[in-house]
Amino acid sequence: MNINNNNRLEDLQNLTDNQKAIFKCILNMPRTKEEISSALNLSEKTVSNNIPLMARQLEYHDVVRYVDSDGNVLYSIKEQKVWHQTLLPKVYKYNVSPIHPYMVINLPDPPEGNHWTLYPFGDLHYGASECDYLAVDKALNLIDGDANGIVILMGDLMENANKESPADSVYRQVIQPQQQQEDITNKLSKIAHKIIASVGGNHGDRSIKAVYLDPDKSIADSIEVEHFPGMLYLDIICQNYKWEILVHHGDTSSTTLSGRINAVKKKNIFHTADIFLMGHTHDTQFPWDIEIKRDPRNMKLAERDRSYILTGGFLKPHIGYPNKKGYPPLPICMPSINLLCDGSSRPGSHIVINGRDVFYSS
Repeated sequence: MNINNNNRLEDLQNLTDNQKAIFKCILNMPRTKEEISSALNLSEKTVSNNIPLMARQLEYHDVVRYVDSDGNVLYSIKEQKVWHQTLLPKVYKYNVSPIHPYMVINLPDPPEGNHWTLYPFGDLHYGASECDYLAVDKALNLIDGDANGIVILMGDLMENANKESPADSVYRQVIQPQQQQEDITNKLSKIAHKIIASVGGNHGDRSIKAVYLDPDKSIADSIEVEHFPGMLYLDIICQNYKWEILVHHGDTSSTTLSGRINAVKKKNIFHTADIFLMGHTHDTQFPWDIEIKRDPRNMKLAERDRSYILTGGFLKPHIGYPNKKGYPPLPICMPSINLLCDGSSRPGSHIVINGRDVFYSS
């Protein structure tokens, strides 16, 4: 990840005029003290005195020495490579089953208001020519700026095309897979403390199938987030409220609205939950129904709202593979779910927000 311009300017602000001139003279350009002196019309003593001072003062750059084949000493300034940002302390506490894909998250009181906002973030296909990179950054900035935001990674963060991939995606991807993984890791590092879990997607599975290397897990491990290759059974608890959530990247190939919705709704056949999350389709839909539960203690029937949420994606419509296959255009979108801690007596209370307006301008 490159040093941002603000950090470069901050380094320059701490230098004298002579040091700034030396900085610019040898930035990515190795030169001897004599060459620096001649280029800047400074004495060699001034150059010799300032270079070690700069080496101590610069925070985001390094002064590097070289020796050529004739024994001449050259100096250059290089930006420091940042592997990823320093990870912040997590906003949650958790426990993971040692034998099942089951996780319990404990959240403190919401920092602001009466809810936590859950963002299911996935299907970026980072590296694809069709990826909307501006929308990806907009989503990351939205999450970063939301004091109440928490995140689940829904898979297919990378395009990760290889020779076995459908159609011509291996030739169309504009960033090679190793760089895709590094870029996504760096981008997610600033919100890693808000990411509660990660699930795998079919694009990551391409590497698993070929050589059993899982890029989704590598990204999650790098930002210290628990990763699950398939479905995740998740309980989120805040105060005395609990939300039961089933998370899955999905595997449907349906091109119809009803087919995509049925793919997520059929999960209630074997598991009950307040919220069912599924990616893969790139659609953003959230139908809901009501489950009837018996309450023999009070001899009454209780109701439970169940939301089925397709979690969107970041591929531009009308171009590339979706266009060739004749898939319908789908919005660039990331929904959000407000988990309500509002003093009501209803467990699992939540509000789903489409979120399309946030990305419409992209």
